[in-house]
Amino acid sequence: KYYGDGWFCGRSKVIHKRANTKNVSIFEEDNPARINNYRYFYRNSLINAKKYNPPGNSALHTLEFLGNSFGCLVKKNVSHRKEKFITIQKGVWDYLLHSKNIREKIDQNLKK
Repeated sequence: KYYGDGWFCGRSKVIHKRANTKNVSIFEEDNPARINNYRYFYRNSLINAKKYNPPGNSALHTLEFLGNSFGCLVKKNVSHRKEKFITIQKGVWDYLLHSKNIREKIDQNLKK
């Protein structure tokens, strides 16, 4: 009702195993093997904001996420600064350069 169409996938299984139960935050992530996963988090968040939120909302999120990337460089107690900065930048640029193609593929798969 509030966010648009939803789909139920009864046979899908998703397991996000984590060694710890800390917040899912790139700033707090201390496992270098998990940092690249945030690339898709940022990209997908922007794609969804553009699809389901009011016009201009995705632009605000884009600026927010770019700010987050620079925050990785300057905030205290952030490990793997360079990798986190690059990961967020890649997620934002994936959105800016490829979001239309990604969204079209999703829509095509859902119609099947």
